[in-house]
Amino acid sequence: MSPNPITQGSHNGGNSDLEKSSVPMGFDTSDSTAQSESRDTQSLGQHESTLRDTDAISPVTEPKRHITGIRWLLVCVAIFSANILYGLDTTIVADIQGAVSVTFNNVTQLGWLGIGFTLGSTVAILPLGKAYGVFDNKWIFTGCLINFAAASALCGAAPNMQAMIVGRVWAGVGGAGMYLGTLNLVTVLSTPKEQPFYIGLTGFSYGSGCILGPIVGGAFADSSATWRWAFYLNLCVFGAMSPVYLFLLPSLSRRPESSFFQHLLALDWLGSMLTVGLYVSFTIAFTFGGVLWDWSDGRTIALIVVFGVLTVAFCLTQHLSFLTNEMDRLFPCDLLADPQLVLLYIIMACGGATLFVSLYYIPLYFLFVYGDSGTEAAVRLLPYICFYVATILLCGAFMGRTGWHNIWFLFSGLCLTAGGATMNTIKIDTPVANLYGYIVLLGLGMATSQAGYAVGTHLVPKERAAELLQFLNISQGQSQLIGLVIASAVFQTQAFDGLKAILGGRIVTPTSGPPLLVPRAPYWRGSIRKPAASASR
Repeated sequence: MSPNPITQGSHNGGNSDLEKSSVPMGFDTSDSTAQSESRDTQSLGQHESTLRDTDAISPVTEPKRHITGIRWLLVCVAIFSANILYGLDTTIVADIQGAVSVTFNNVTQLGWLGIGFTLGSTVAILPLGKAYGVFDNKWIFTGCLINFAAASALCGAAPNMQAMIVGRVWAGVGGAGMYLGTLNLVTVLSTPKEQPFYIGLTGFSYGSGCILGPIVGGAFADSSATWRWAFYLNLCVFGAMSPVYLFLLPSLSRRPESSFFQHLLALDWLGSMLTVGLYVSFTIAFTFGGVLWDWSDGRTIALIVVFGVLTVAFCLTQHLSFLTNEMDRLFPCDLLADPQLVLLYIIMACGGATLFVSLYYIPLYFLFVYGDSGTEAAVRLLPYICFYVATILLCGAFMGRTGWHNIWFLFSGLCLTAGGATMNTIKIDTPVANLYGYIVLLGLGMATSQAGYAVGTHLVPKERAAELLQFLNISQGQSQLIGLVIASAVFQTQAFDGLKAILGGRIVTPTSGPPLLVPRAPYWRGSIRKPAASASR
């Protein structure tokens, strides 16, 4: 990466006209040469003076925000509150799953409350990212907010588990649009120097919502308000902020010269359908495979084959721009030719997977190994929360000022690698102090989990900023989905096999629940700590 894409600037030389001066044929040049040199010297001196004057006033001519004062404050509060709600809804089901299963008398589909939301988000990222590059950003953002609110209302009033799952997938679609909208809005509305800070706030608000989700959900589930208000809360915030979205947020059209019909034609409909198919087949195959279905089951194999075929078809249609063109295709393949952007893609993917796997499985470790309650397990995440939030804010505040982003990415990568390696060594007798140290390393490793958005926008032309945000956001979204699906499959398979070996039991499949183990000995409660710890790490 170039050392300073954020603050680096240059002056274009203005001497080309002087160097190209020539004398017309037929004129006597014996006397005019000295005069020409004198004029050139004088012109060059004036040019240098102009450059000095430009340098002297450059701080004054820096780009400024068009929205300032109380209006800017209200716009920031409104869009970042939407981002908090998106993060909150991502993990809020972690501590209300038990209450939901009791309400609907359904345990077998509980996993889809978390995976369904992430699936909806991942499927929607590419189409919505393209929509932000074509339509008016204000109305795409507002439309996603309305969909998110409607989905939250469905979840809160759901009469059965099937309606709940539909609402969760729908909320994931709306939430992905809210997150992409926040990134697009702060990128367009803020100045280049401000962008790292406000994009850092985007990560801070989203991450804070993710981490507060289990605590807020558990509080509602344990209160007289019931778990349903964990979703109705979104409607209250949306209602309070809707005047800001409608009246204070400016219109930001990416292609004002095109008509609405031309905007619709610009979308890659084939690519969108292939995206939905490949992510759905992947999720079902690796969620059910090895748990509800054997890996050798025909259904598992068929879904994996379908996933592979759709992935190849998607790559080919995007590379060949089939039924679309290079500018409007869903995935900006040409960005993969830039090694700096590829590195940012990988960095963002590592951060996205780490965030979600940590949020879901660190509490599970404490739940099973230490017997913590849901609230206690959430409190155990505080070291991770504090360092995650602090490093993101520090990175956002100082990266834009210094411009030297390489050191931040190096620091983040080393901490993330060390944290993941040490977490893999935990056992049932690992001291809690050591665990907290490992968790802190993971939190420090998340320092640049949002910085790619700020750095990447300086590596592409301004008119491709929306595509760049979409490019990096899909790396985060798909890594979160892949991380959760694979972690869920590994956890359930290893934990179930370990418990089965220890308990020496048989599997019973009830009509209203998942496979259960019937133990043959009363000492099983202490013995399950080892397989649970092994599966959680």
